[in-house]
Amino acid sequence: MSSKKPRNRKYNKRKGQRSLSLFSVKNYLVGFVANKFGVKTDVLILDSLGNAELITKSLADAITTHPYKWTVFLGVLDYDDMGRKRVKPVEVACNENMHHYDLVEVLNKEHSNLIKSVDEDKLIGVGWLASPSSKELSTKQALDIFDKLGGWDETQQ
Repeated sequence: MSSKKPRNRKYNKRKGQRSLSLFSVKNYLVGFVANKFGVKTDVLILDSLGNAELITKSLADAITTHPYKWTVFLGVLDYDDMGRKRVKPVEVACNENMHHYDLVEVLNKEHSNLIKSVDEDKLIGVGWLASPSSKELSTKQALDIFDKLGGWDETQQ
């Protein structure tokens, strides 16, 4: 006589949606740049190379509906003594899952401290790149992405 083992793992719809959302956003960044010349980007969804992606409803829902362990690259944009573009970075990694709207409180303090640490005469702009999948960026990658977003542009787009 064979007895069937009772199934004890039921389908969890929320867990399935969360896994799908994490998979769908893992190669994307959310970015923003503003500078003293009036150039300001909208909050954009970018691929890992900094190219703007078409925002679909499913991608927007995936980013805004579920909490993630965000890694945020905050940068102050300026020029070094040789006249080359430079980013002064701070990377903030969240240890717990947070919704995108909860990041504002966490990052405002860090960003204002970073801005204060730069000579006001050299300050060109500020920006941030946030990864919902805890993807870390090098300073060179961030500089390239901020440059693509117009962080050092002197004309309004």
